Amino acid sequence: MENKRGLELALSTVIVIVIVILVLVGITYVLTDGFKKFRSATSPFLGTTGAVAIRQVCENACTIDDSRAFCMKYPWNGKDGKVIAGGANCAKVMEDYGLAECEKISCP
Repeated sequence: MENKRGLELALSTVIVIVIVILVLVGITYVLTDGFKKFRSATSPFLGTTGAVAIRQVCENACTIDDSRAFCMKYPWNGKDGKVIAGGANCAKVMEDYGLAECEKISCP
């Protein structure tokens, strides 16, 4: 038991090799677009948050008679979840939410 350094070197080498392998597996996971599951799991929540924000913008624009914000096109998914090309203005957003029309503002 005089030469313990050889055993310590072997253990530290094994630990370093395990860490390097874990890092390489992580890098491979990221580079092969391994976050698709994560992205697909979080996108409904993030999309809902964005939709609520757009709805609030539309309600506020109607309340304060801001035709510029009301008629602006926002990235929007229709009722069926399909993305509307070019976005939708607040009239469409309010229609999808079942909110009352904004009679004060009409968009061209």
